[in-house]
Formats: sequence, C-alpha cells, structure tokens
Amino acid sequence: MADYFTVRDGKKVTYRPTVQYAHGIYWYGSQLDIHQARKLTSYNNASIQVCAPVLSGIIWALENPDRGLVEADEMDFARNLEICMPFLGPVVGKYGDWTPLQDRGVLFPEDLDKSDPVAVQELPRGVTF
Repeated sequence: MADYFTVRDGKKVTYRPTVQYAHGIYWYGSQLDIHQARKLTSYNNASIQVCAPVLSGIIWALENPDRGLVEADEMDFARNLEICMPFLGPVVGKYGDWTPLQDRGVLFPEDLDKSDPVAVQELPRGVTF
C-alpha cells in the first residue's frame, strides 16, 4: 500500500508513508473446519485454505502471461476469489478489541507508551532486560 501513497519527483522519492495494519482489528477469513475440508478434498485438512490461493495465483498467471511480476493489489481479486471460494468454507469478517499493546511486556519488561497503541507499531521505544 505504501507504493500507492509514495510521492516522487522524477525517480527521487520525496515522501513514502509508513503503512500500518494494526488500528484495532478487523479479521476477515475462512472458517473452514476439518470436516468441511475433507468433504471438499478427501484426506485433506484445513491447509486447503493455503493451497486454494496458491492455485488461484497460478491460474491468474496462466491467464495473464504478459503481466510479468505484479503486487497482489494489482491482481484481479474477483477472479482470485472466484477460484478460491469453493475451497474456503464460510468466509466471515469480525471486529475485535486487539491492539499492538496486548500481551506486550509479558516475557520481559518494555518501555512502552501505553497511551498510544498505534505508536508501538513504528519502532520499539526501548527494551530493557
């Protein structure tokens, strides 16, 4: 995503933002269980959730041989989902209350600004042992 928001002056990068993926949480994914996986493909397990997108990427590459290397954001997500969905079982989205501060400092003490969970995503403010 940072590529889309990067500002250039010719070939020189004048601004490139830090893109973070942890402002609260929204989980979107497959809830395929072992029984559903084995109905879809005998002797399989939920690893089919990983295999389906790989298959989708291969099919996309075969269907688009002139595109070369592309970022995932540049692919036709609708086509990829069309290939994947039969192998994913229920696909749902859920909000949660996780923050980057959750479980921090459990294994060792850390000097964290707990008033700003997003700032933790930049660089650690200092680790003390």
